[in-house]
Amino acid sequence: MGGAAVLAVVLVIAFVVAIRGAGAPATSVTAAPAASDTATPTPGPQAWRLDGVVIDEQGKPVEGVCVGLGPAVCTDVNPRTDAKGRWFIDLPKASVDYDFHFTKPGYKQFDMHVRAVTSQTFQITLTRG
Repeated sequence: MGGAAVLAVVLVIAFVVAIRGAGAPATSVTAAPAASDTATPTPGPQAWRLDGVVIDEQGKPVEGVCVGLGPAVCTDVNPRTDAKGRWFIDLPKASVDYDFHFTKPGYKQFDMHVRAVTSQTFQITLTRG
């Protein structure tokens, strides 16, 4: 794992500790196929990969969406969707609740509460707002 990836994992763990007791409403999302033609590193044996695609109301991919974990704050180390709307984040294998926030100027923020118990793939639809 590169330095930026290690920093991202450290930030994720800090966010998880900060939000562990906070209850957030569950948000439903659509399951998406796990196929991807973008070369990404394979997660290590101690990590689960949460990934997916972000689309708009017309089903078109949305590039540059900030994927926030924990508090709804987008920083330079947060993952962003690529030109095909795809994103991923590798998290330590632990049954933990995570709060995800998908943000991009011109769109309504989408919040999602996930209990990580395995690798998972999501399709997120952002609406303009």
